[in-house]
Amino acid sequence: RPWTLSAAKPAMFMWNPSSTLLSAATLIGLLVCSAAADSATCADNATTVPVIRLVSADPAAVDRALREVGFLAIVDHGVDEAVIEAAWRETAAWFARDAVEKARAPLLGPEYPYGYSPLHSESHPGSDDDERARQPGQGAPTLADEKEMFCIGPQKTNENGAPARLWPERSDALQAAWVAYFDEMVKLSERILALFATALGLTDSRWFEQFDRHHASALRAINYPALAHDLAPGQLRSSAHTDYGALTILRVGGSGLQIFSRANEWGDVPEIDQSNGSVFVINLGDLMSRWTAGRWLSTPHRVVVPKGDTASAPGSSFADARQALAYFHNMDMNALIETIPTCRPAEGTPQKFAPILAGEHLMKKHEAATRGQTLNIYA
Repeated sequence: RPWTLSAAKPAMFMWNPSSTLLSAATLIGLLVCSAAADSATCADNATTVPVIRLVSADPAAVDRALREVGFLAIVDHGVDEAVIEAAWRETAAWFARDAVEKARAPLLGPEYPYGYSPLHSESHPGSDDDERARQPGQGAPTLADEKEMFCIGPQKTNENGAPARLWPERSDALQAAWVAYFDEMVKLSERILALFATALGLTDSRWFEQFDRHHASALRAINYPALAHDLAPGQLRSSAHTDYGALTILRVGGSGLQIFSRANEWGDVPEIDQSNGSVFVINLGDLMSRWTAGRWLSTPHRVVVPKGDTASAPGSSFADARQALAYFHNMDMNALIETIPTCRPAEGTPQKFAPILAGEHLMKKHEAATRGQTLNIYA
């Protein structure tokens, strides 16, 4: 049984290391972490991830989950299933093309921060946040991740300064599906941020909108190919990292996602059956954690080859293919990020973090990753 109910707090549910498929209907039937639960109960089982109905979410439960875990899963989110499935289908079809054709796609590089990243082109060098998820004395990963990616940014406007979107050849269907999906993710982010404002005790649920008029968000598809054999020692499908921006909306197919708990342990996120309605996994980025003065968590996560994935017959895969669509919501590049009013310390107490422009924060994170260096931007 991958999910168990806490006897002490029936509104709590959690996973154990043996994951299996969970339907959206099963998830809906489970209750979220109660705002009345004591902090020790949540903290003692830090691999607790609540599933919420976005249309009727309890703000106190959301606040509690983001304090304790930094992850949520949402159902009843209002995103058109046809749009989701079209994006998912066209993404899989594009990744199935041969490597020579994919290599002709626009490539991620210094002049274009989006595009295609071939297999073994990325490893997360980490930030100070990520170092918490490493064993003592263990450095940043030295082996590139077993994945390939394609990414687009926001539609270019005079206000946002974004480069024009570049697309692969023979991609009309992909373009149409991705533009529709991107637009749905923007709208979903607005609904999530309105919930976040209420969860933080802000009197105006539209408080975040003033920082979100010309956002610098990105949509990234990630393909983890089927494996004929185990990875090299120390290699992962996606090495441990935290996300950079405000929040991430993840649509995932396949198991292997793990999050790093406050108890300093990796915990498996069970594979979710998406056939009865899409479930999105939401996690916070470093910017939101900083914005809330650390009240909410930006949690390290990674993707591993699931335990028990072994070849069952000659010629079969060691591990199945896995796909994900990750939408990273970033605020306006010129938005001044200083501690949210309801997260500020008592008058006369120094602020935990200095103000910073959202664009400066994002670029420092990207530059640190590009150079393969750790960088503490929380000075």
